[in-house]
Amino acid sequence: MICLHGGPGIDGGYMRHSVLARFEVPDLPGHGARAGDEVSMDAWVHATVEALATEPDPPVLLGHSFGGFIALETALRHPDALSALVLVCTGPGPVSMKPPTLPDDRSVGAFYRERWPRFFSGDAVWGPLDASQFSARAFNQGFQHILPGWQVGHRLTEVKCPVLLIAGESDGYRGAMEAMASAVPQSRLVVLEGTKHLPFLEAPESFLQALTGLPGVAEASTRTHR
Repeated sequence: MICLHGGPGIDGGYMRHSVLARFEVPDLPGHGARAGDEVSMDAWVHATVEALATEPDPPVLLGHSFGGFIALETALRHPDALSALVLVCTGPGPVSMKPPTLPDDRSVGAFYRERWPRFFSGDAVWGPLDASQFSARAFNQGFQHILPGWQVGHRLTEVKCPVLLIAGESDGYRGAMEAMASAVPQSRLVVLEGTKHLPFLEAPESFLQALTGLPGVAEASTRTHR
């Protein structure tokens, strides 16, 4: 399974320090190890297809929050590249949040640190955030120019693969997830009780249980979390 991180402006470090570390968590262009790469929807989708192609058979694609936008776009543009889609606390757009332009990577880190506790229904788990890197270029380009015009709600019936939607019980995206579950042909919705925007950090075992039955995921879910 390939897992796409949230953001924009934060890399996959927080996912690599969670139960998702047993899967592949690449950094999207403009983030982390790919901080110098082009920042655009086309670049994000292209990098995702490249990551999917490293597997011998079409793998499962998981996207969290902003990563879910990229996962949805990839599934619509390249339906044969993946076997199933897992959408976690995300939506089909449009993205209404438009924070101010930030001057540097450190400011983006402060932005996410201030909001991090809001992503949890209980106490925040700080280690994964501390393991993350931040990018003002991806943050500003994404929020100011790319995401405001992105929406695929009218195309959800075109998603060809099975889709698992995992929503946090009190997450702001829950309504969008429920609406997507009604619109996507082969979909299943799981709402994880007692979680908000980061269910794989708040309820890791329940999160892995929700993945049961996805092709190629059962084997990986038994690996030791590092």
